[in-house]
Amino acid sequence: MKNIPQSELDAIIQSIRDHPEYCDPEYIISAYRSHGLKVFPDPFSAEIVTLINQALLANQGLSVVRIGDGEINLISYGAYVNTPNLDDNVVQAILGMQQDAFEGDRLWMLILRDLMIGAVAQADVVGVIGLWRPRPINAEQLVQLFLHDYRGISGQWRAMDYLLRLAAQGAFDHKILTSAHLYFSLLEHLDLILPLARKIFIISDRERIMDKFKHKYPKVDFEFIPVGKPAASSQTPRDKPDFLEAVFSSLPADLRGSLCLIGAGPWAEIYCGWVKQRGGVGVDLGTGFDLLDGEATRPIHTLLGLEQVRKYAL
Repeated sequence: MKNIPQSELDAIIQSIRDHPEYCDPEYIISAYRSHGLKVFPDPFSAEIVTLINQALLANQGLSVVRIGDGEINLISYGAYVNTPNLDDNVVQAILGMQQDAFEGDRLWMLILRDLMIGAVAQADVVGVIGLWRPRPINAEQLVQLFLHDYRGISGQWRAMDYLLRLAAQGAFDHKILTSAHLYFSLLEHLDLILPLARKIFIISDRERIMDKFKHKYPKVDFEFIPVGKPAASSQTPRDKPDFLEAVFSSLPADLRGSLCLIGAGPWAEIYCGWVKQRGGVGVDLGTGFDLLDGEATRPIHTLLGLEQVRKYAL
């Protein structure tokens, strides 16, 4: 990243040191519950699975999203007035690293921010960072990680700091909060979820996953909606997110009783909202697709151990 003044980096570091309690999951859980919110912190429990199954059986729309470091840096874009250069760099990096990437200007950043905020507003279940950790961490360790990864760690920090602010303002009223790693529970209970759906839509860049799903669940109706297609000219980077319209157009108008499993980076939140509007159940499975494909792509996957990763593979 370039052109980030030291004063902006110092502002993040000071913010981390000012709130060491954010590193404690019990504090984060209590803070959300103090606003009257229902919180399911265990990413391996079946509470969210029960909600999904109930929605499928009742033909009701449901949106299950996860706010990780990429999503929060889009959602909070412009909210931290003391780090404008860092924010621009981080959002540009996020836009460029997705399967569906593009080079957005400030106007598009603001438009996408508002789309993301709208998607979270209509979500029923929101996965957030900080409710569960596989191993303890303290503020000084987080500072050191930030010095090596401005984008990822600033996102992790703001996924606690900014979302707690939103909770205090009532943004999550009538929603259920759970861990951003909620996909572990979904992978554990696929056998209970998939047979209840009239149809399963896989929105992902992993097309070979379809063959694996069909082999394991031959009686389930699957359809693949690809993401990550190159722009019309591979030599010219996209300058607008036209891929959003492509997915929107691929979704049937009536999704009642259907389940959409989505792996599309931050765009998954937007897609989940569209699925719910059409009566379906949209679930941001995220890097759960990597595990289904037998790949451990995140540090958290490695911490779970090879045996656990193999258990999730189709």
